[in-house]
Amino acid sequence: MPARSYLLPLLLALVACQSAPSTAPASAGPPPDAPAVAPEPALPAALEVASPPTPAPDAAAPAERVAARHILVSYVGTVGTPMNVRRSEDDARRKAAALLERLRAGEDFAAMARDESDDATRARGGFLGGFSRGTMAPAFEQATFALPVGGTSEVVQTPFGFHIIRREPLDEVHVAQILVQWQGATGASVERTQQAARLRIEEAWSLLQGGAAFSEVARTHSDGAAGLRGGDLGWSTRGQFLPTWEEKAFALAPGETCPPFETSVGYHILERLE
Repeated sequence: MPARSYLLPLLLALVACQSAPSTAPASAGPPPDAPAVAPEPALPAALEVASPPTPAPDAAAPAERVAARHILVSYVGTVGTPMNVRRSEDDARRKAAALLERLRAGEDFAAMARDESDDATRARGGFLGGFSRGTMAPAFEQATFALPVGGTSEVVQTPFGFHIIRREPLDEVHVAQILVQWQGATGASVERTQQAARLRIEEAWSLLQGGAAFSEVARTHSDGAAGLRGGDLGWSTRGQFLPTWEEKAFALAPGETCPPFETSVGYHILERLE
């Protein structure tokens, strides 16, 4: 399955925007400091491989990045097999084949992923987000990049089990973020009050308005690992984040910064890089 990329614990709660690594088809979930769709654990390590921000897509070679969702049927002996999975490889193969037939008969892919997949992405209907070549298990990657947008693969086997993959439209932005949390916010590990957090984000905004570089303010004021990178979250794919965060990020023009806003994860200021 996908190799884990740096996307999710705050978010891994999918809730704040950052990432994690692994060796199955890369899962490009959101990084741990960007608000994700719903708080949930990061993708299985087996799904990810890279932890720095994903490189920007090459305009001359759009096929170097794709978006996809998948259904995973694991079995005893696969990498990262869930503790509740007791099926054999043959049983898993039969189940995957039966699921593929149901999809061909018209059942909804995302709904089936939520009900049947053995991967943490099932909460998002199997959505992995966008990822680049070299981040997924080879068989998974080859099958995904060979699909047309909207196409569904045959059953694909990797060290993580059997996958059915659907290629999705790639809709993403490259953003940087200043995140300030308070005790009790989703995924927070800080002790400050919400009032203190509000004062801190307002101070950050004041510095930006005064001409300070976004990256420098992120390093001094932002919570989460992305702050150490000047707030750079890499490429964020539509459909992985909290609605309010996503609405703000995708509405920005390159080089534009939005004023502070609040989500369940904390206070945010975003700057669109690309």
